[in-house]
Amino acid sequence: MTINYAIIGLGLMGQEHLRNLIELRTTHSYDINIPCLADNYPDSLTTGITIAQPIFESIQSYDSYESMLHDHAKQLDVVIIATPNFHHVNVLLYILKTYPQLHILCEKPVTTNISDCKLVLDAQKERQLIYPNSLLWVGLEYRYMPPITKL
Repeated sequence: MTINYAIIGLGLMGQEHLRNLIELRTTHSYDINIPCLADNYPDSLTTGITIAQPIFESIQSYDSYESMLHDHAKQLDVVIIATPNFHHVNVLLYILKTYPQLHILCEKPVTTNISDCKLVLDAQKERQLIYPNSLLWVGLEYRYMPPITKL
C-alpha cells in the first residue's frame, strides 16, 4: 500500500523530511509517494522540487498550502508541517477543520503560545470524534540523534 505524503514548508526541516522520505523509498524500499509540495517562499520551493523531482517525477509545487490541499487532499494520507514555528497554528487548524481525515506530522513546537495550543488540542479532539484513528504527531527527530542523546 502506497503512503502519499505532502510537505508544507521546505526550509531546512522540510528539506530534511523530504530527504528522509526519499531515503526510505530508495534505500529501504518503502512504498512512498510525494505528489505535492508547498511553500510560499520561492527559493525554498525550488530547492524542494530540485531534491524531489529525480525520484517523484510528476511532483507538483504550490505557493499556497490551501491550494495544494484543495487539489490533492483526496489522494493524501499524511501532511508534514515544517513551516516557521509561528505559522504552525494556522496550518494545523486549517487541516484539522478542513481535511480531518489526514494524518499530520508537525515539527516542534506545535504552537508558540498556550492559547494557540489549546485551540489545536480542541480541534484535534473534535476531529477524533469523526476520525478516531487520525494522528497528530509532533516531530522530535533530533532528540534521538546520537550527538543530542549525549547531552
